[in-house]
Amino acid sequence: MRVTSKALLSFTLLAAFAVIGYTDAKPQTHVRFMVMGDDRIRFPSEGGLRAGFDNLKSGINEGVLGPMLDSMFRMKPDFVLVTGDLVGGESKTPLPGLGTLDEQLAAWITFVKHHNPNNVPILPVRGNHETRGAHPADSWKPVQRMTKEYAMRFPGFQTDGFNLGFNYKNVTILGLDCYQSGANWASVYWSHAKVLRNKKKNVFAFSHPMFFFSGGHEDKLSNQNRDELLNALVDAGCRNFFAGHDHLYDKVTATRSDKRWHGASITQYVAGTAGAPFYAGKALPDKDAAMDGATYFLKRNPTDHVENRYAYLMVDVYGDKPPVVTPMFLDLPSIPDPKVMGVQEPAGK
Repeated sequence: MRVTSKALLSFTLLAAFAVIGYTDAKPQTHVRFMVMGDDRIRFPSEGGLRAGFDNLKSGINEGVLGPMLDSMFRMKPDFVLVTGDLVGGESKTPLPGLGTLDEQLAAWITFVKHHNPNNVPILPVRGNHETRGAHPADSWKPVQRMTKEYAMRFPGFQTDGFNLGFNYKNVTILGLDCYQSGANWASVYWSHAKVLRNKKKNVFAFSHPMFFFSGGHEDKLSNQNRDELLNALVDAGCRNFFAGHDHLYDKVTATRSDKRWHGASITQYVAGTAGAPFYAGKALPDKDAAMDGATYFLKRNPTDHVENRYAYLMVDVYGDKPPVVTPMFLDLPSIPDPKVMGVQEPAGK
């Protein structure tokens, strides 16, 4: 069941519209894009379906994703990045009415296109729930076809069907699939050879898992892979990385104890907050160890960790100015589950 009534929605936007300037014609040097992820259903092991929101057949929390897409597209983005867990995927535990992974991903494409009247490019990478099916690589093919349709708008678009990368004006986007060579492992070679060697001034990367712990899931990008990828991204000028996986909002800026990054830093944004069950945060570290013996120092402000709120990220790039990343929180008071849930993901195939 979808929630479509405007009366049910109350949006809280943490940015002044006058500052964002969304009603004005965008200058040629302005790029705006959105980042969202984790819009899947809540399984019985996590507390059960939320009536009027979770659709068992599609594997989507349609009651949150629909209003979120409507909100995003009113802000007139150039494109939308999706960090994975589009759907719930299949489960080893029998669940009558749950669609197959193929059916769920087909439903997801239909659903987002229905809420996208101007056909804005939507570019997803896989999450761990997109591997939960009998033939996950084959199930992803409809998403690959959708991506290729949008790719025609970006000269030089690169994809192997799972990873993706492209340039748009003065922005470079790198999307990383972390489930081709085992869980939580991205191809550093593909990133450098296909995308980063032809980068623009502003480089952004996104994947499903995080680099650093953000309060819920214990798993993240594998440490060796994380360190190699971080070095490659920072060397290429990437200063902002987007992830999902944790169903909360978290922002952390990482620096190194040595001179490997020449004083640069990278900021990780986690926002797996498009409808999946909320996760309770744990104690956040202020440092982490690199495989080469250096220390990552992690800095968060008190407002940089928010739980139990649905949100997406809006990214604005104005010419040569530093990018502005704004979390856009949505209040949906009619959702029948205001409490924070723990990490109790069901086993997939």
